[in-house]
Amino acid sequence: MEKPQVYRRFVVQISKFRNNEMKEIKILITLIVLPLNLFSQSLIPFQSKGIWGYKDTLENILIEPQYQYARKFQDKYAVVTQKDLLGVIDKFNNQIINPEYEYMRYIGNERFLFGYRAKYFGEYNLGIITTKNEILIQPEYSHINFMNGYFIVTKQSHQVTNSEGIYDTRNMSNKYGIIDSLGIIKFDPIYSRINFLNNGFVIMKKEFNGDFALFDTFFNQLTEFKYMVIDNFYNGLSKVRNGDFFGYINLQGLEEIECKYELNYIFIDSLAIVINNNKAGLINTKGELIFDFKYQGLGVPYKDQISAYDSQKWGIINMKGETLLSFEYEKRVSEFKGLTAFSKNEKWKIWDYEKQKLIPNEYDEIRLVEGDENIVLGFGRTNQKKYSQSIAFVRIGVKWGIVNEKGDLLIPVNFEIKDLFDKIKTL
Repeated sequence: MEKPQVYRRFVVQISKFRNNEMKEIKILITLIVLPLNLFSQSLIPFQSKGIWGYKDTLENILIEPQYQYARKFQDKYAVVTQKDLLGVIDKFNNQIINPEYEYMRYIGNERFLFGYRAKYFGEYNLGIITTKNEILIQPEYSHINFMNGYFIVTKQSHQVTNSEGIYDTRNMSNKYGIIDSLGIIKFDPIYSRINFLNNGFVIMKKEFNGDFALFDTFFNQLTEFKYMVIDNFYNGLSKVRNGDFFGYINLQGLEEIECKYELNYIFIDSLAIVINNNKAGLINTKGELIFDFKYQGLGVPYKDQISAYDSQKWGIINMKGETLLSFEYEKRVSEFKGLTAFSKNEKWKIWDYEKQKLIPNEYDEIRLVEGDENIVLGFGRTNQKKYSQSIAFVRIGVKWGIVNEKGDLLIPVNFEIKDLFDKIKTL
């Protein structure tokens, strides 16, 4: 197989003055020109006679077989094995990290997760090393994850409860800490749980069954360890649970709205649903009641209207509490800030928010295409919509079509549902 190096020879004539004489010296220079496709083509590991090297997609050998094992390149680097130990090379076969380790995995940004085998099979003591061979984090953690620009490190401990031959039965426990991208420890691994919130704030708790405290982006502690729940922030407020009751804290960690509700939901456009005595009310960010605790359930407000559940029936009211659609519908489906439909006697109709009335077209079934607003209430905002309009699958008999939030049929009801997934991409 032809080697990738291309040898080119040039004769260079050099004129020199010496003792008032001009002498011409001819020097033969050999240049090694690397092939252009070294950068443009992938290096693929291959095996020959039990050892590994790399070739390109045209079967040219770029790195001669010399390794016990070779992994695929990631970015500019590949992990290789020599004498049962792992190291790292670049695409020129330069040794970037010496083969001294029993675990090696590229995690991006010129950094590798590395380490040594622990006592038990499949477990390792892990750290972080750079392509400059700088150890950012010593290999003493069972797991390391990168989140929000920080490393979440896990210290694992165990207690052997039973030992039979080579097998041990253990009780395992994990403690978590935070180390920054420079390897500086921000929090020692003494916490039973660490979560980053949507605004970069952090919540942590010390005991497995303990309570959370809130920390800001500089890791200043804002609250005591007293909340069973601290949620993401919306409209500057986070829903929290203290004992049996729910309320809201602000960005300073202060209780902006007292923990006095049986249940509460996130703020959406400065309004949130709260529950007391199994009845739903609506409050603003000041804690003022927009609707008192009158209804069994409420939806997400949209265009100054809100679906409500009363006496086991659904209807629509406006933000003044006036009834726009009478409470006589058994079921409701509602896409977050979009299509809403109700059924009575097993027939579905779509609510037109603009005209504040039901569209007369009836369907045997409606399936939402975008996210259910109940999921939004419980777990935060939906991702950006894929489609320009809120749409749903609708069925009449055994045939399906697609309808938008105004009740307009975008695709006629005469298709098998499996065929609609391709058609929906054209909307």
